[in-house]
Amino acid sequence: MTREEIIAKAREAKSADELYKMAREMEGMEEFTEEDAKTCFDLVNRRGELSDEEIENAAGGCRKNGRLVTTLAEGACEDFICKKCHLPEHAAQPGGEKCNCYIFRISYTCGKCEYIIKEGGLWLCNNPKRIKH
Repeated sequence: MTREEIIAKAREAKSADELYKMAREMEGMEEFTEEDAKTCFDLVNRRGELSDEEIENAAGGCRKNGRLVTTLAEGACEDFICKKCHLPEHAAQPGGEKCNCYIFRISYTCGKCEYIIKEGGLWLCNNPKRIKH
């Protein structure tokens, strides 16, 4: 499921509890918590003025303190490192070691990457290569 599809689902939900139930039925959202649902629901249904950080995110991508705000269901990036085996999705060189924990590319999601962290109800990419200062 793409980020846009997840946001659309969040907008369809009538409450954070309904969003949580919807997310639990989606593949790749196993680690989505009730706190995540409340945060997501509040963000997409918020009214009023935006903070400076929210305006910056809207203009240049969704980031918090330079780190990419992501979902657990996003596709893999070139910097994916598996939480289980600590290997990359793709071998750095032909014949090199790579993660074999997941059979299909779609399974290499942010939620399975060792760089993902949860902070203040948001999932953030904590890979030093992807942090913008």
